Amino acid sequence: MDKPTLHVLLVEDNADDVAIVRRMLGKYGRVDFRIDDVASAQGCLEALQRSACDLILLDHGLPDMSGLTL
Repeated sequence: MDKPTLHVLLVEDNADDVAIVRRMLGKYGRVDFRIDDVASAQGCLEALQRSACDLILLDHGLPDMSGLTL
């Protein structure tokens, strides 16, 4: 049986944190994750205009806007 694929939008401005999240999601074997990452609130809004996603993982402290405001 094929595993489902979830499209994740990762909004994180710290490259080390992006790597950690990618590694952690990669260890979960029941689902394949398609992960797009952006480093700003503006990048998030632009990514959402291009394509819908199943899940957004959002950093609280972004350089251009707080995650809560976004």
